[in-house]
Amino acid sequence: MLDSRNDRLDYGAELAPPDGFELDAAVATTYSLDLNALLAVPIALCFSNTLEGDLKGEKIAILEAMTQLKDKLKVFYQKGNIHCPSSYNRLYALLEPCLQAIVPSGGVFSSFHPKLWLLRFKESGAALKSPKIKYRLLILSRNLTFDRSWDLALSLDGERTAATATAHAPSWITLFSDLLSQANDFEASDRLLKDLPYICWQVPKPFNKLELLVGGPVYGHPVDSHRKSLSALMVVSPFIQSQEGNIFGLKQLAGEQVNVHKVLCSRAEELNAIGPTALSDWDCYAINPSIVDCEESLGLNDGEEHILSQNLHAKLIIRESGRVCDWFVGSANATSAALGDGDANPRNTEIMAKLSGNDPQLSPKIVLAQWLEQKLFVKHEFETIELEDGEALSSALRKLMHELIAANWTLHASKNVDEGYDLTLSHTFDTDKFPLDAAIKISQLALPGQLFITSELKWFKATLAQLSSFIIVEVEIARGGFSKTKRCVICADLTIEGGDTRQQHLLQSLVNSPEKILNYVRLLLETQPNKAQWLAFEPTGNEAQAAINALLSSDSPLFEQLMVAASRHPEVIERIGKLIKRLKIAQVEIPSEFADLWSHFTKGRS
Repeated sequence: MLDSRNDRLDYGAELAPPDGFELDAAVATTYSLDLNALLAVPIALCFSNTLEGDLKGEKIAILEAMTQLKDKLKVFYQKGNIHCPSSYNRLYALLEPCLQAIVPSGGVFSSFHPKLWLLRFKESGAALKSPKIKYRLLILSRNLTFDRSWDLALSLDGERTAATATAHAPSWITLFSDLLSQANDFEASDRLLKDLPYICWQVPKPFNKLELLVGGPVYGHPVDSHRKSLSALMVVSPFIQSQEGNIFGLKQLAGEQVNVHKVLCSRAEELNAIGPTALSDWDCYAINPSIVDCEESLGLNDGEEHILSQNLHAKLIIRESGRVCDWFVGSANATSAALGDGDANPRNTEIMAKLSGNDPQLSPKIVLAQWLEQKLFVKHEFETIELEDGEALSSALRKLMHELIAANWTLHASKNVDEGYDLTLSHTFDTDKFPLDAAIKISQLALPGQLFITSELKWFKATLAQLSSFIIVEVEIARGGFSKTKRCVICADLTIEGGDTRQQHLLQSLVNSPEKILNYVRLLLETQPNKAQWLAFEPTGNEAQAAINALLSSDSPLFEQLMVAASRHPEVIERIGKLIKRLKIAQVEIPSEFADLWSHFTKGRS
């Protein structure tokens, strides 16, 4: 189990629909979010392809995938935790309707921390009256970012069934109900909430039991009470200390029991910060520093702005009692914020899956032995370190950031009398009450320059392509010779005078020639989309009219494919019809030769 060389999940493959099915709805939750990582996801969801390859830039493949995902995807994330991209991409505008920001309900020092994907697939075929439905659930320790850390993931396939549904805490349904109630524009909510209590998830071998758990201020504990007699306990967690510096979360897992073999796997810096005295009754292991720094050692970070490590980010708790082992996999670190303190509920919102079985390979001893043999972890040798003197500053910064994300942000774009748009940003943050030693700067993601925060901020003569809901907030606090800075992206509520035509403008600029239109149609005709062809979408060069004539000739692949699609794959004709409609709305001129040909395939269709 958990062989670091062989037991690997491909993120893109897990998001892709099963053969013969297509995506009907997707819900994701994450603590932090990278916009470029989210732009890559539709390639898997819509094209059933993995995520390797050059997915950067303004790709027509991403535009098409996001168009197909319209009203099908909703991503819940902690407000203020969008990473600031190094450059602006006009495709970010397509992500705005998919995002739903969550302000943590447990106060300043709480987090919205669950990491999962809930995917609903339906049987392909436009003519099917009652398509079959399948579900997939991914429970992760990884955020929706490009982080290279070591993580754990659990993939479960399921179906709604009249038989016994998978055991779940009542809060499992409550969490989804609470989240989806905030996404008023997500039309799949009712279907998901109707099915969710009755889904039977396949239990992965060698486990024989599965239970889904949620933790949080109103949801209870994400890890249930430990057994009366434990023989062994293994905790894998990158973070252990609480905000106050204690290890109450870790102690709660062990309880008051004695003669329990306790193993702790974490980051070396976290173990050193706690020290050997507090961890004297734990066997401590750190992820191998040769793995953490391998990319830097091999020179693979050349040209990167930041050094990218491969540190530990996985979360796993294994409890052994007699022959039975319980595994807890998910988002919760071994901290009191994630697990609670005694009877008090945790501050963070977390998701965990509890898997139980009596196979010997599930024991902590076997798992640890395998990791040590593979040199993934090494016995930790404690080192004395100098702790940063700035905890009070960190707390002040976090409090200020919480006030900023709890505020409402509204951005209005009004037409400038000369050209473009003037932007007005307003908010409910009280600018008279933040600390005097703090500086807050605001900027537009697509526009240069920063402005110090005031009750209302303005930018002038922005182009349509520069309009974005995403604003950059930079906060710095300087106190007692120390300073701390945090930079994040907040998604404001954007209104545009005259309506939002950014998607039409984007389509117009990316498909700006007759040749590109026909190539777009040709790609849509592929019943099994080829990611490489989509990513290579470019004009073929000169001789455009000759290329158009060749594509439209009676013996061309395009003509043949249209004939086959009309008789065997009506959903393909429907996709092309939607493209033609979008092109007309965007005022893109459709080649007359294709318009004449297309009219024969749309006769009798509404």
